[in-house]
Amino acid sequence: MKKSPEPVSGSGSATRSHRQEVESELDFFRLWLAFVEQGARCDSLEREVDSMERSKSWRITSPLRAIVRRVDRWRGRQAGRPALRDVLGAREVRPSLPASPPWLLAFLPPARDDRPRLLVDVTEISLEDLGAGVQRVTRRVLAELLAGSPSRYVVTPVRLAADGRYCVASVFLATVLGLPENAFGCDHLFDPRAGDQFLGLDFCRDRAADLSVGLFSLRSAGVTVTLTVPDVLPLTNPNWFPPSIAASYEQWLAVLATQSDRALCISADSAATLRRELLARGLALPTHGIFEMRLGADLPPMPLPARDPLPVRNAGTTRVLMVGTIEPRKAHDQALEAFELLWSRDLPFELVIAGRRGWMVDTLLDRLTSHRELGRRLHWIDGPDDRVLSALYQECDVLLMASLGEGFGLPVAEAGRLGLGLVLRELPVFREVAGEDALYFSGDGGGVIAEALVAHRERPRHPRPAEDWATWASCAESIQELLALAGAAVGNGAPRSSDQETM
Repeated sequence: MKKSPEPVSGSGSATRSHRQEVESELDFFRLWLAFVEQGARCDSLEREVDSMERSKSWRITSPLRAIVRRVDRWRGRQAGRPALRDVLGAREVRPSLPASPPWLLAFLPPARDDRPRLLVDVTEISLEDLGAGVQRVTRRVLAELLAGSPSRYVVTPVRLAADGRYCVASVFLATVLGLPENAFGCDHLFDPRAGDQFLGLDFCRDRAADLSVGLFSLRSAGVTVTLTVPDVLPLTNPNWFPPSIAASYEQWLAVLATQSDRALCISADSAATLRRELLARGLALPTHGIFEMRLGADLPPMPLPARDPLPVRNAGTTRVLMVGTIEPRKAHDQALEAFELLWSRDLPFELVIAGRRGWMVDTLLDRLTSHRELGRRLHWIDGPDDRVLSALYQECDVLLMASLGEGFGLPVAEAGRLGLGLVLRELPVFREVAGEDALYFSGDGGGVIAEALVAHRERPRHPRPAEDWATWASCAESIQELLALAGAAVGNGAPRSSDQETM
């Protein structure tokens, strides 16, 4: 965003007024992006429903589809990743910016700009936005980079083309901003140049071969490559995932070792694990080091759903929320066992599970969907977006994270910032994120979780102030500082190199 000149030194009230005006514009921009994202999801759902209702074979083939789904889950197969689009226009692109909304254009760089580019990879999210995990991080960081318009870089979303080269993701940028698809022209190849920075926010784990070609081309032109690492769990605990994930992660790790200048991890725990796994495989560490960043905890501003996602609860009942894809490492089965113990003692607890169905959990899903408490003291919100998730955070009292492993644990930060109680498994990464703000448990079986929830209900709470949690704006700013310093020692608030801490 182009910011007005700073007021004359000494005019304190004018300075505050200027800052408030800028922050108000930024909030409006964030709200606009949230509305666009919500509208896109609604449009997608409407298309799916319309297609389903128009299909004459829908009812006839319903039993067959159910059988296919069960067989696929039994085999532990993932849904196939979308193929890379090969929609490239001419190298000379003539943008077609609309006349409105005029305020939005103030957040975009001028047509001619000689500053270095910050090339933000959006390959996966431009093809399919699942609204969870890595793609939530990609969308939030990109939004703040666009909102902040760093003076040293031109923020440019890019994606892999079918031939392995990177192209400017003009269509994706337009749709993110709520503009017509042709607002910035069509997707087109570009000439990378020395001084550009590449930020691999999107996790192209299943496209290692294409990614290697694309990054090699960029680095050959003098572009510095930074790849983010959400976690290393498929390497340390492959039994939690379908076999294909661990294999593709090994290929992606080799690309990181050979084609990246630095790695950017979302926690110190992940950074230390990444370093260990690279060395164990005889792979090179990134030339400029392994760094850490702290993810934001603030949800985008947006209106709450018109209808509450949960029914009215009885007075005195503690609502416990679990957020995350239903998959083996999340330990939903242990949590459900804990609540069955609590309910058998007639203790006032409800369990709310918010997450889409994942892999290798057929038995658990059958148990969940046929549970006698479903709809009463047990609730499952399948695939909530940020709008619904915001409402769930407000309607629940405690966040339970029983996960056996995480790269960061974004729901911990989000719930902590909003003042929810935190009951977490004893993991180093959770200690790193939540510190003394949580009650921790360890061990197998539902009993340990049940005891922790009862203990948490009875203990006094002093939640950390919201301003003490990182925001996505501060996360984006720390990334910018790291890129500007090109791997040198960083100061307060910027990501730190784990090499500096462990060597």
